[in-house]
Parts: sequence; C-alpha cells; structure tokens
Amino acid sequence: MRQPVQSSFSSQSQPAQNAIVTQAPVTGGTAKCGPQAPNHFWQGKGYVVTWKFGCRDFENHEAREYCQSMGMQPVSLDTPAKMNEFNRLIAQDAQRFFWTGGIVNHNSRTVGWWNSNARTIGFDESPHWSHTGGAGLPQPDNRAAGENPPSQETCLAILNNFYADGIKWHDVACHHKKPTVCEPIN
Repeated sequence: MRQPVQSSFSSQSQPAQNAIVTQAPVTGGTAKCGPQAPNHFWQGKGYVVTWKFGCRDFENHEAREYCQSMGMQPVSLDTPAKMNEFNRLIAQDAQRFFWTGGIVNHNSRTVGWWNSNARTIGFDESPHWSHTGGAGLPQPDNRAAGENPPSQETCLAILNNFYADGIKWHDVACHHKKPTVCEPIN
C-alpha cells in the first residue's frame, strides 16, 4: 500500500476551495447618488449605468462629479462600436435620455470628449445627430442660446426617440437633468 505524500506547504497557504472572493468596497458617490459597482460590462470594461439603480437627475456637471468621485468619467462615444453598444442599451432599457462625456463646441463645430484619448469629431463627421429638436431644427442647433436667460448648449446627450427621431445626439443646455453612464478612465 502506498503512503500519501506529505506536502511541504501548510494548509494555511493554500486557498480554500469554497472561499468567497471579496472585492474592494466601492467608494465615492455624491449627495445626489451613492457609489455603485459597475453594472454593465462591454469589451472587458465595467460601466456604471445610473438609470439602472434610480439615479436619474444629474445636471451635466453633477454627472461628471459623480463619475469622478468613483475614479471614472462620463462615457465617451468615440467609436462606432461603443456608440452602437450604448444605443442598444438605451433602447433595451427604454431609457429616454442620458448624458455623455461629449463637449459640444459650436465655434469650432466639433465634439470633444472627457476621455483624453478620444478623437474630436467634427459636426459633419457624425451621422448620429438628430434631424430635429425642440425648435424643429437639425442638431446641433444651440437653441438655448436664444432663450431668456441664454444658455449655451455645450453638453451632449443621447435622446431615445424624444422628438420621434430615433436614438440620436442632441446638443443640450447643461442644466437639464438626466442620468449618465460612467466609464473607466483610460
């Protein structure tokens, strides 16, 4: 009869087969919304989609602050694949709108992104702009600049058929309230 071989490792150094793996606690959050672990995963990255847990009322700067509090940034829709993924998600969840990390510059006619690695996109380069909006004009229209008091529409939101136009980009005054999507900082 063969004798069992004795291991030179102590049982304390070997992982338990049924051990529970714990993750670091999620930190951050703001007065508007507590911190959350990623709840949407795509291409190996975790995103925090705030409408999935009831945080829907961020002004654009509050959305940015919320993402930053967790070491993240508002999502940059800087590739066709990423745009398609978040279009699919907003449609699937029947969500009406959300803030992105897009920064609309009407003077240079471009959209930049909080993601510093993302390429700036010229207005004419994106097929995602809506053909209509609150004033019935093609986007981006900067219509709030003519309101009283005037407000530049320098923030980029995705609206889901809000003006019977499909899922489209809209330049929006940043004081409006919307949920957001936070992505890891590159």
